[in-house]
Amino acid sequence: MRRRAIVAIGLCAAAATLVAQGVTRIATTAEGLIRSAVFYHGRMVVVEHATADDAGIPRIAQTTKPIYIFWKEQPTSDRGEIRGEFWDLGRVEPGDGRFAGYDFTRVLEATARGRWPGRDQVFVLLGASIVPAAPPPAPNVRAIALAPERYEGREVKVIGRFKGRNLYGDLPQALGKGKWDFVLQSADGAVWVTGMRPKGKDFDLDPGA
Repeated sequence: MRRRAIVAIGLCAAAATLVAQGVTRIATTAEGLIRSAVFYHGRMVVVEHATADDAGIPRIAQTTKPIYIFWKEQPTSDRGEIRGEFWDLGRVEPGDGRFAGYDFTRVLEATARGRWPGRDQVFVLLGASIVPAAPPPAPNVRAIALAPERYEGREVKVIGRFKGRNLYGDLPQALGKGKWDFVLQSADGAVWVTGMRPKGKDFDLDPGA
């Protein structure tokens, strides 16, 4: 798949400022959570998706592996931006005190015959909430991170912070497509840009710095 992008890059004067700002929540997709579970494990995330019911247990709909939802409050909608803390149950020990307020019994019975799962098998979103979601009038970094399929094949213009070759760990893995690949980050979203050099009038940026 070939994507074209016209990019306006907003720069921050000091790298330390970027680190201090931090991002408490990460915009991604449900399949992104599954593919890169170790990256998102224990972090606050947001995905734009529909929900479903699996034998009375809420989950994100139509995923290759189950992501079960433990709501903070009972939702009034079955689709929107789902926000919560993502955990791969196989990466934590049974009886971990951090999850004392959650009962995983039904999830384990539905997926692993009551046994504690191995890694990359059963995922949960804890303390989750859902808010209405609508595409913005014009594409932006966050919207593309949440629903990349919506913009596939389209030319987009996005504005964000230049983060080099994923130097701040905004995304789970290296892209490895070309010498000039770089990350743009805005709000709680980040995207890779490839096929173009981060260079323009009055700036020539180094993805490695």
